[in-house]
Amino acid sequence: LERTYTLEEFEYINSQLKNRTLEIDGKPINLFELDENGKLIPMPQATYNMELVVTEIAAQLRNWNVYTRQGGGVTTSQGGFKFGTEESEDEITTQAGKKIRAPDVAFTPKDTHRNLNEQQLWTFKGEPFTPIFVVEVGDIGTDTTNSAFIKADN
Repeated sequence: LERTYTLEEFEYINSQLKNRTLEIDGKPINLFELDENGKLIPMPQATYNMELVVTEIAAQLRNWNVYTRQGGGVTTSQGGFKFGTEESEDEITTQAGKKIRAPDVAFTPKDTHRNLNEQQLWTFKGEPFTPIFVVEVGDIGTDTTNSAFIKADN
């Protein structure tokens, strides 16, 4: 995972992980994110309880989206976003400054959602766009005095 990957390699690797699981440091990996330097970031599988929390948050956000007639898009970690706006003339480094992330839950407003083109909808090759609300669910344990809670609050 020390080398850099092209967008095509990133998409191919993730497509292969749809039906396979890779183990890194004893943790099952079924998805990678791509950082701004073209490095893969392994995303371990979520535990059952974490996924229940993600599902509930996504359901509540979807209900809010429908009830308030926002008309936006609600996604889970199966939907990724290409963040960043830096451009480069060199085709090999076109991805410099771009990162592909898949938040646990995200909301993209109607204006953005409806103006996406085919490349943005079906690949990571289109112009970057970002959700306006994201949620990351983490297992920080049951001890409320745990430093993970303190870090999250800061």
